[in-house]
Amino acid sequence: MKRRDFVKLLGAAGAAGALPGVSLRSASAAEVEPFEGMVLVTLVANGGWDHSSLCDPRENPAINHWADTMPAGTAGNLRYAPFAENAEFFDKYFDRMLVINGIDLQTNGHSAARLTQASGALSGYPVLNAIYGAIHNAGLPMPWLIDGSSTPSQDLGLQPVTRLPATDLMRSLANPNRRDGTRQFLRTADIAIIEQYRQERLQALLQENGMPYRDSQVASQLDARINRGLMHRLDDVFPETIDSLDLKGESNSMISRIHRMLVAIQAGICVTASASSGGFDTHGNHDAGHTTALTRFTR
Repeated sequence: MKRRDFVKLLGAAGAAGALPGVSLRSASAAEVEPFEGMVLVTLVANGGWDHSSLCDPRENPAINHWADTMPAGTAGNLRYAPFAENAEFFDKYFDRMLVINGIDLQTNGHSAARLTQASGALSGYPVLNAIYGAIHNAGLPMPWLIDGSSTPSQDLGLQPVTRLPATDLMRSLANPNRRDGTRQFLRTADIAIIEQYRQERLQALLQENGMPYRDSQVASQLDARINRGLMHRLDDVFPETIDSLDLKGESNSMISRIHRMLVAIQAGICVTASASSGGFDTHGNHDAGHTTALTRFTR
């Protein structure tokens, strides 16, 4: 949002601020609509993983131990390795899959390969999530969520990324005044007064002429305050508990991260997200390690 547009908004909010129970949040919420379109979610299998243990397998005993006794499995027109829980996964989803194989990642380095996989080049391009977020974010507070440092996040200025908050922090962001399930820190009337004074302070800051860096910081703060108008929707859809078990009842930390991303998507404040699952950098203990990592990933 441009600063002059923000001034107009504050002018409208100034009239509303004198009314009981009306705050800057209610005024700004009308400016930013929740996202209700298609979302892009990417899951990263992190490590030097063996694609022939998943799809388009090599039926060669010199490469895969399972090939000594078993043929490759098929689902529709796709072939998969009879390994881990691949059969359940492909049988369930084969008719929704597009498998793209044979991509040259141009390197055997981990971080560079992740970037190439996500952007199409070793350097110089933003990752796909950044492009999608830049097209569709429309001023949302958390348009692009990632879950950690191993998840590709090069944006080249197109779309800033938001690190996925922990569950308790996410609840606080949704409603900073929420103390627990039944109590608030401050009364609603007090919050309205605080918002009114914040609004007056922001108007004063906008009318000052400062150094360029200071002005850019003020503008960033104003953007953040405008964009938080939708955060109350996150509070509306936040569940009592976040899932931590996979479909077979086993603990899986990736489930919790994905669930929090889906909550943000349901609230309409997120258009793209990326989560990473590790354990694929197997060496001498390949079969055991990949069985565990693939099972966790497909579940």
